[in-house]
Amino acid sequence: MPLNTEQQKVVSLINEKELVDLAVTMSSITAPSGYEQPMADYVLQWLKSNGFDDSFQQLVSDGRSNTIGVLRGAGAGRKLIFNSHMDSEQGMPTRVGEELPQGPRAWVDEKKRRIFGQAVQNDRGPMAAFMIATKAIQNSGIKLAGDIVMTMVVGEIGMGPVDEFRGA
Repeated sequence: MPLNTEQQKVVSLINEKELVDLAVTMSSITAPSGYEQPMADYVLQWLKSNGFDDSFQQLVSDGRSNTIGVLRGAGAGRKLIFNSHMDSEQGMPTRVGEELPQGPRAWVDEKKRRIFGQAVQNDRGPMAAFMIATKAIQNSGIKLAGDIVMTMVVGEIGMGPVDEFRGA
């Protein structure tokens, strides 16, 4: 299906290198379930630097904030919500008090034009994609009828409290 003029304008504003860099950078932030704050801080800063309405939603406990970004529409249409979790299995401590490992968690194979890494596949690659797509819509100057709401949330990877097994 061919793109209309507005769609072509939005697509033309998507910078592939910016998308790849964002996905790799976010995938390299150590933020296992229960330790998501570094990722939340990074995402909030990205939202601020790109002119989105933004906020923290500290629901779970200290140091565990959901991050929300909004591209405001004209107010006459439906809202579209994108959601991704910020925690990743990579770097999860195996014992209480164990330090979180540091270092790259994603890499690019230029020959294959692919990004590799557990965190980029689950769930920071999709997060980077909707962030960059929403930025392109914003930069196009096209006013949507409704809002786009981006939610980056905590706790999807970790186990929930069950019976006598309770965490922070």
